[in-house]
Amino acid sequence: MMIPPPIITGLVLYVVGITLVWYSEIQRTQFIEDPQKRGHVYTHGLLSYARHMNQTGDVCWRVGSVLASAGWGRGLFNF
Repeated sequence: MMIPPPIITGLVLYVVGITLVWYSEIQRTQFIEDPQKRGHVYTHGLLSYARHMNQTGDVCWRVGSVLASAGWGRGLFNF
């Protein structure tokens, strides 16, 4: 039995999105806990690529879940 492409693509987007959210929050938390860096903007790690990497991850996992459950039309519409 072959798995349909929207489900595979949706699962990949979901895993990538959840990983981005999880890892960017870990990096941000480690930065915030350092008292010497209070008031500074964190521009290293994943946040060197985008200012709000956790929101990028949110979009990826949400579109991935819709794509896997509803197919190409609805998934791409939500993107």
